Amino acid sequence: MPGLLNSLCGTCRPRWARLVDNVFPSDPNNRNSKTQRLNSLTHYTCRYPEKLGRIANYLERRLQRDLYRRRTGHVFVAISIADNLIKCCQRLDGLVCAYLSMVTSLVECEDRELQILGSASFCAYSAVDKETPNYLTEYAPLLERFVRMCLDSSAVSNRVRCAGLRGIVGLVRKIGSDDLQLNIWQELHMNQIVGAVLFNLEAPPAVELDEVRLDDDEEEAGAADSDGASLERPFDLAKEALDELLMRATFHNYGCVIGPVLAHLDANPSLWVPCSFALLVFRTLVTRAPKPGYAYTVVERLVGHLNSKSVAASTPVRQCVLQVVSGIVGFAAGDSVGPAVYNVFKELCCQLARSLTCPSPDQPAERQYRQELVQTMGRYAEAAPDTHKLEIMKYLLTYQPPSELSPATDRSNEKLIDELSMSLLSAVAMVADAYRSRSLNVALPLDLLGALLLPKYRLQSQLQHGRQRIAVLAALLDRRRCRQRLCPSPLPLFTAWPTPEDIADDDGDKGRGTVGGWDADPSASAFPLTRTGRQLLGFLAYELAAVSDPDSAQQLGICSCLLAVQCASASQGLVELHRLWVAAQDSLVARQPEDSERALQPSFAAGHAALAAYASLLCWATPGSEFRQHVEQ
Repeated sequence: MPGLLNSLCGTCRPRWARLVDNVFPSDPNNRNSKTQRLNSLTHYTCRYPEKLGRIANYLERRLQRDLYRRRTGHVFVAISIADNLIKCCQRLDGLVCAYLSMVTSLVECEDRELQILGSASFCAYSAVDKETPNYLTEYAPLLERFVRMCLDSSAVSNRVRCAGLRGIVGLVRKIGSDDLQLNIWQELHMNQIVGAVLFNLEAPPAVELDEVRLDDDEEEAGAADSDGASLERPFDLAKEALDELLMRATFHNYGCVIGPVLAHLDANPSLWVPCSFALLVFRTLVTRAPKPGYAYTVVERLVGHLNSKSVAASTPVRQCVLQVVSGIVGFAAGDSVGPAVYNVFKELCCQLARSLTCPSPDQPAERQYRQELVQTMGRYAEAAPDTHKLEIMKYLLTYQPPSELSPATDRSNEKLIDELSMSLLSAVAMVADAYRSRSLNVALPLDLLGALLLPKYRLQSQLQHGRQRIAVLAALLDRRRCRQRLCPSPLPLFTAWPTPEDIADDDGDKGRGTVGGWDADPSASAFPLTRTGRQLLGFLAYELAAVSDPDSAQQLGICSCLLAVQCASASQGLVELHRLWVAAQDSLVARQPEDSERALQPSFAAGHAALAAYASLLCWATPGSEFRQHVEQ
């Protein structure tokens, strides 16, 4: 009976219901609300906040009725009323459930304009934080519908996709860090969000917007849109959604984003090759990490994913995955700490060994893949702190090959071990070139020098490995970065005798704090000849006497000159350096053939040139002029 009276007599209805009805225009297709009546409703709601729940429920019932009767104008008015109440009211606890039901009804209808309206309203609501979190709010239907809008392929796909992406951004902002709401970090929801975001990132950013309208009348309405809204692109909004998701992720949740990304790329191998799209995504994951340590998680997961791919998988795909790793290690290597550093190198070394042992139908591509592995290890180590570089070099030099590659198991594996060792030495050379140290005590510890000068296995290609080890040694000895000035020419012979000016720092410290052109601080440059130094001198003397090619002779001469620079300020070091020169010269003369034609071979000529250059540099540190006159003669 009361309901019948309310329907027959308008004055018997509650005041809040009459205020709501007065906002709606008489024309169902008119989208403009009555501003004065809307202000009256807002003032009443702010004065009587206990009526907000009833107003919201009544507004929801009216919107459902208008949707059923296709009164589009009244639907727009109902949403404008809800938006105004959200903006003006102090507390929204009584409004939230009814409002979310209204937005869900809008995004679930078939009218694209109403879907866009619901998304825009929810974005405005997500920026407001006036309600108390509770378990009754349901966001799962909204998330599912927003994701479906992001995958829209209708004539107005760009507008609908942008609306869906804005809805996802608002949803992440609203509940990304709220434990009482929907847990978007669950695998099911994260697969939906990441899949929708990556789908819109796949489109190139230069694609023009689709300006198709639903009918001719909407073209006039579109002219009133703001310039910012008309220039929105799904690509830009997808990047914004991904950034918002990453900024709200914790260390525990960061891996929840990486897994769906890898699954999406694996499901579409064309996104791996070429690697431009994958590189864009993973660079975003690394650079947008809220804390530096999170970026290293991305590298670990990607390297582990690479290791999970068998050699039977497509080599171009594995190569592109490796290129992505190489492209992002520079951002994450500086924050790597602890055993996680060795885990990455262990996985990369395992990939290198697996590529050598397992047959591949495309050997040239597999060989290029191994080169990429070496380059990646080198780039990673170059970006790491100097304290890590030494440990990385030790790990690579002492790497234990898999049991199936052991020479004791099969003598035919020696060639594979040669190639593996050569690849690892190439990576060590890249690390040594990037290593910076002002003290040889730190740059050449005993365990590193032993691993470098005494290889674990006797290799077949001793000549190539000897060159590489000598190049690494020269890089470690070159604290002043003067190798190019000592021997600027690619020829095996020194073009001019080196002088103390050749070993000055790049900062132009010639003569500054020096004695006779040499470092005057024994504690800074004297080498501990009691242990490591004697082992190094013995190695140089043996190699200078047994040199068999010009390139190695040139590198050995550079090493000897650099060592002379380091030890010149210590009297004990000078004695040992002279002994090195005499012993190497005697051994080289004793090994020289009697045949004059063979004596002019490039290897012997290069060896004598290296010793002459070494002596010319050593004479500057020797007191007295007799030794210098002897060298000049």
